[in-house]
Amino acid sequence: MYQAVFPGGLAIAIKEVDVKQHSPEAVTKLAAFFEHFVRLQHPNIIEHYAVTYDAGSSCLQQWMELVKGGSLHRLARKASGIESQAASRAATPISRKSTDGDGDIGGGGLWSNDATAGLSEPVVAEYTLHILSGLAVLHNLGIVHRDIKGSNVLLSDDRRQARIIDFDSATLCATAASAKEKSSTSSDPPSVVGTPLWMAPEIVTMKGACTTAADVWSLGITVAELIDGGSPPWPAFENTWSAMLHLASTNARPRVPVGVSTELYSFLAQCWDPDPVRRATTAELLEHPWLQCRCLSPSLFNRSMRSEGQCSEVQSLASGGWEGPSSVGNGSFARREV
Repeated sequence: MYQAVFPGGLAIAIKEVDVKQHSPEAVTKLAAFFEHFVRLQHPNIIEHYAVTYDAGSSCLQQWMELVKGGSLHRLARKASGIESQAASRAATPISRKSTDGDGDIGGGGLWSNDATAGLSEPVVAEYTLHILSGLAVLHNLGIVHRDIKGSNVLLSDDRRQARIIDFDSATLCATAASAKEKSSTSSDPPSVVGTPLWMAPEIVTMKGACTTAADVWSLGITVAELIDGGSPPWPAFENTWSAMLHLASTNARPRVPVGVSTELYSFLAQCWDPDPVRRATTAELLEHPWLQCRCLSPSLFNRSMRSEGQCSEVQSLASGGWEGPSSVGNGSFARREV
C-alpha cells in the first residue's frame, strides 16, 4: 500500500496487487472485477477512483480514498487498554486464491482472549449497522467480500462512518440476482480464503461453495471482536494450523462475549447458525431488534466518539490536485509506503 501526495497537497491511497503469475486473461478479469468498485459509491464502502496496470512492476493498482481515522480493530484495542500489543499479535490472513493454484496459509500468531473490555454495545451496534449497510449493497451486486473483520473496516475522520475496505479476497456470485438468496454461490471453486478465526465453517471445511452467508458469519465474529477489545471469540491457538483444525471440528462454536444483552445474543445466534442456508441475510439482520434499540442517536454518538480522542483527517478529491491516473504518468506525485 502506498500513499500518493500531489503538489496541491491531496493524498490518496494506491494498493498494488502482484499479477506476475497470472495469465493475461486472468489479469483482465481481475481488473474488470476491481472496476466494479470504481463505479460503486456508498458511504460505508471505501471509494475507488481508478484501476490501472503498471507494466514495469506487473501490478494492478487500485487508486482509492485515503482514510486515516484508523480501523475498528484498533479502536476496540484502544478501548480495552491493550492497543500497544496489537502490532506484535496481528492476525495473518490467508492470501487470495490465485488463478493457477490454491490460496496460501500465511504464518504468524493468533490472538488469545485476554481482552477484558472493548467498545460498548451501542457503539458496536452503530458500526455494525454501517457494515451491514455496505454488505447489503455488495451482496445485492453479487459480491462476497470473504474477509470481513475489524481491521478491514476503517473510520472516517470524525468516526461517524465506518467503511469496508480490502476487496482482494472478494469474488462474484454466479449472478447478481442469485446473491439475494441465501443459497447464492461464488463463481470460484471452493477454496479457503480469508482470515482463519473469522471464517465461516463451510469455508474452513470447503463443504460447498462460498456464499453471501459466509460474510454474515464473519460479521458476527467481528461484532464479538469489538465487544471483546479486539480479540475474536475463540480460544488461544499456538499457530494457524491449530486454529484451522479447531474450526473444522463439527462442534466448534464461537464464544458469546460475557455480559451481552439478550438482543445481541440473539443477533449473534443468527449470524452463527452453522447451516449457511438457515443463517440470516444482511436484509434480515438490518431489521434485528438489537440494531433497532441499541443504535445511538447522532448527538450521543458524537459525544461517545469525542471521548475516544482526536482523529486524523480524510482528504477528498474536492481539495484539488487530482486529475485521474493519466495525470500521474510523469511522476507528478510523491510516493511513500504506508
